[in-house]
Amino acid sequence: MYSVSIPKVEIALHDEKGNKRKLNLPNKGIYCTYKYDERGNLIEERITRAKDGSSAGYKINSYDESNNKIEEKKYSSAGVLDTRNIYKYNEKGELIQQSIYTSDKLYSNIYYKYNNRGERIEEKYEYSSIIINSTYKYKYDEKGNWINRIEFIDDKPKYIEERKYEYYD
Repeated sequence: MYSVSIPKVEIALHDEKGNKRKLNLPNKGIYCTYKYDERGNLIEERITRAKDGSSAGYKINSYDESNNKIEEKKYSSAGVLDTRNIYKYNEKGELIQQSIYTSDKLYSNIYYKYNNRGERIEEKYEYSSIIINSTYKYKYDEKGNWINRIEFIDDKPKYIEERKYEYYD
């Protein structure tokens, strides 16, 4: 018995500004097209089945005057709104809340907090009566860059991420 591995193939086309305009995924039988506003924000992503050209769904994004994404709507292949995400930011432009709606009903909220360096230190997920709290603790090197981040979920360490920097004089 032989096992054959088919390599993952992606063919991307970009415009003169470097924005991705089309992504062909022949292994999955789909391609994606992208549209941007005059400020370079991704405003539309469409997924199309390569076999017959039918829609496999699409996404529409809206942005505020600071280019922060404030809304994302995901539609099914039939053009029906599946999910709607609303994003809120603080005065520093940091994401502080994400609300997820399905069928115009609030599904969940996620709240974010940051330290004075702009690093995320807390995420609070609220779904129905379930609340999950994630917190992050950082360790820094002598230059002030974080080299170790531990994620705690409900006060239990879950993930450790480490960075290594090389400095040149």
